[in-house]
Amino acid sequence: MTVSKVSLSIGALILVTAGSNPIAAATDSKWSTSAQASGEQISAATSDVQCKVKTNLVGVGMAIQSAYDQIYITTHFATLNAYESNLADYVRKHASA
Repeated sequence: MTVSKVSLSIGALILVTAGSNPIAAATDSKWSTSAQASGEQISAATSDVQCKVKTNLVGVGMAIQSAYDQIYITTHFATLNAYESNLADYVRKHASA
């Protein structure tokens, strides 16, 4: 897989690849017809992992999710505190039941 462009925004991580469609590949039966991996499958999987490591896909995805979580917590702080309090009350009331 060749990455031709990496675009990062608070709302999306978009990897635009040259001539590939990861969604189509995931549903293509040629990748799941045998219990034994073919050379092509091993090569594709190796390229996929190398691309993910090179672009730090997991790290970037976690950073984006963390940023969204912090925004949500900040903007819904009172509601989350009320929910936490209600849940604690419920657990206390029903712990011995």
